[in-house]
Amino acid sequence: MNSARTPARQLLELTRQHPSKIFMNQPVNGERHQYSFTQVAEQMQKAATFLQIQKIKVGDKVAIFAKNSMEWMIADWAIGLAGAVSVPVFPAADRDTLQYILRHSEAKAIFIGKLDNAENYQNCIEAQILSISLPGCRVTCDYQWSEIQGASSSTSQWPEVKLSDTMTIIYTSGSTGVPKGVVHDYQAYINACLNFVENLGSQMPLCNERYLSYLPLAHITERVLGQGVSLYISQNNAHMQLYFVESLASFTQDLSHCSPTIFISVPRLWQKFRSEVLLKLPQKKLDLLLKVPLVNYLIKRKIQKALGLSSTKLFASGSAPLSDEVIGWYENLDINICQGWGMTETNAAGTTQLPYRSDKRATIGLPLPNIDIRIGEEQEIQIKGNCLMKAYYKQPEQTAKVFTEDGYFRTGDQGEIDSEGYIRIIGRLKDIFKTAKGKYVAPAPIEGTLSHCDIIDQLCVVGTNLKQPVALVVLNDAGQSLSSEQVSDRLQLQLQEVNQHLPKHEKLDGMWIVNEPWTVENELLTPTLKIRRQNIEKYYASLYAQPLPEKISWQTN
Repeated sequence: MNSARTPARQLLELTRQHPSKIFMNQPVNGERHQYSFTQVAEQMQKAATFLQIQKIKVGDKVAIFAKNSMEWMIADWAIGLAGAVSVPVFPAADRDTLQYILRHSEAKAIFIGKLDNAENYQNCIEAQILSISLPGCRVTCDYQWSEIQGASSSTSQWPEVKLSDTMTIIYTSGSTGVPKGVVHDYQAYINACLNFVENLGSQMPLCNERYLSYLPLAHITERVLGQGVSLYISQNNAHMQLYFVESLASFTQDLSHCSPTIFISVPRLWQKFRSEVLLKLPQKKLDLLLKVPLVNYLIKRKIQKALGLSSTKLFASGSAPLSDEVIGWYENLDINICQGWGMTETNAAGTTQLPYRSDKRATIGLPLPNIDIRIGEEQEIQIKGNCLMKAYYKQPEQTAKVFTEDGYFRTGDQGEIDSEGYIRIIGRLKDIFKTAKGKYVAPAPIEGTLSHCDIIDQLCVVGTNLKQPVALVVLNDAGQSLSSEQVSDRLQLQLQEVNQHLPKHEKLDGMWIVNEPWTVENELLTPTLKIRRQNIEKYYASLYAQPLPEKISWQTN
């Protein structure tokens, strides 16, 4: 691994080896454009040259604030080629968060691309910060991407970058408190990419792969598994083409066009896919069709094709736990979803369920190559390996707190390891709350069981200072199509099923069905679609503080 190249240098090497091979596929106004390694590398070098002309020095911080696109990745690599440090910002970040990150990181420049509600960011960037607009940007910037790419030539004199140099600072989504800047050097990032490539290559043949990049590139998972693996998969003599999504409206079409061989998603989308299938093909009818030998295969293939996943050989899920019931539902359709676990601080590398095992689907799998995991005090998962962060930016005391004396990172997740080494997450230390009876409750396992209900879209178990915990529930489309009586009956059954397996102090008193979906915009979800537990508790405190009128009750205002 010591001979590994930085991402920008790796792209230049792949360009030398495969100058005309197609690397990226970008939709623009409904038209699909393909770009070879040579074309991508040329754009990277022109962007890096521009940064040098603008006096961006080695070690300077340069932010990227945009939805996924080919230019997002190229800008990131250009920042590295110029010797600077990239600072990605989630495209759903509000003005205050964006400005905090720019100030805290001391960013000298920012690339801004396609955003929702772009008008909210006009006049948001301080004058001393150089701003460059990527294609699709509706925020006024100092320079346009087209101007940079219109330059006649680029320099070939790039600063020497050591693998121990800082590559990026990634600000955590901040489910609680102020975002922390996670500092990664090149070596740790490259190691994480190679760990995944080694794991993939040991379990499945890698050849000409296709990957749809739609999960936020500002999050480490997409940055490693999409952007990074696409460069380092060549270690296995394989090639990965990258595809992008033009808009939310075109997602289904873009997914079908890509027909990915590797598809990574999050629980929310897997649940949405299932709901869409069941709206067209109710469960009872689906069960009957799957029992007919001649029809079974055709139905499975039809559903896979409808989802755009007929060519997929690796289905994966991360960011949050996917319930055993949902995984089992997909397994019946020959869609075997492998869960993975990692953190920003570990470059997304941690565990994976690859190869898929039905009897281990409730776990997060085994440690990746070059990763060691143990269970510490309070059942905390602790991890050590070749891909851990250097530090939290400007927070030496916080950095010291999260590492043990022998170099393990304290994840804050609680888990257990079975006799075969498979790891199961059972909760998160900071999520545990105390009821009015003085009993401690871990909400995550209860939420995992409740999520089996096919009319629940989102949920959060709360109970601080209550006699018994209660669940806050957002219904999905299927649930909203039912009458209140039907919803109440379904949720009553689910409540009884859950409570019979819980100790007395954890039994749910009931459920509140809330009116408003939880989103990134209303700050009840993180940019990676995890619930912001503290925000939800605060937002609904006056609701669940009152006694439940019925076991299943509706928010009325």
